[in-house]
Amino acid sequence: MGGQAIVVSTSGDPINIAAMTFEQTFLQERKSDSLIMVEPGQQIPDADVVVALGSASAKSLVDIETPTVHCMTLHAQEGSAALVLEYPIEEQLRMIQKALPRSTRLGVVYSDDHSAKFVERARDLVANYGKELIDVRINRPSELNKALKGLANRVDVLWGVPDVTLYNPVTAQTVLVFSFRHRVPFIGLSDSWVEAGAAIGPSYDPRAIGKQCAGIAGELLDGTPVSEIGVRMPTIMPYTVNRHSLETLNMSVASSVIEDADHVY
Repeated sequence: MGGQAIVVSTSGDPINIAAMTFEQTFLQERKSDSLIMVEPGQQIPDADVVVALGSASAKSLVDIETPTVHCMTLHAQEGSAALVLEYPIEEQLRMIQKALPRSTRLGVVYSDDHSAKFVERARDLVANYGKELIDVRINRPSELNKALKGLANRVDVLWGVPDVTLYNPVTAQTVLVFSFRHRVPFIGLSDSWVEAGAAIGPSYDPRAIGKQCAGIAGELLDGTPVSEIGVRMPTIMPYTVNRHSLETLNMSVASSVIEDADHVY
């Protein structure tokens, strides 16, 4: 007898795209298992696995004892497997090296413990790409502008790291004004950052994420413990480029950088 998976998913792109791909992949690869799609707030039927697509869906699941995987969320929640919207540092460094090979001094401003772990790992890796990491830790967003000014003549690139306290819609203007005023390209955290003015940044393929999440759900149904799956990152990292920002910064990139981009603004 097959197992049953419940997918909790909100409406709207790109969640819808990920949900449809999840459903297609799951039903194709798990023919003996069944799948039920519900919205946040609806009663969760008995199941062997619960999948939450998106942060809102993940937050709606309270006191769930069923093995759970959270996909397309910013941070993993304790006791659940997760596919987070964050890419391996090595992939980001390859993107930076491809787009800006002559930029050797990478500036980072960060504040919380999560981003501190990112920075610590990055310190061990940047030398492999012929680069140096110049990082500044601050305590609160009000210190961001001062920290950025302190990096103005010390870095070639400002690298956005996963720190929602510092990098969010409220602080975007501070970050981007610094970037253009001091001609320091900002490496955004997502497609929306690049659209707003970051020079380049990782994007997300909701179809690839939906397919990868279906695979994780299958592992749980096959008996793999949540603790063994842990926290994973997308295996495919597309990127987007803001050609207008690069021109404003008086920077040129190889034609292959534009050609290989998932989207160009």
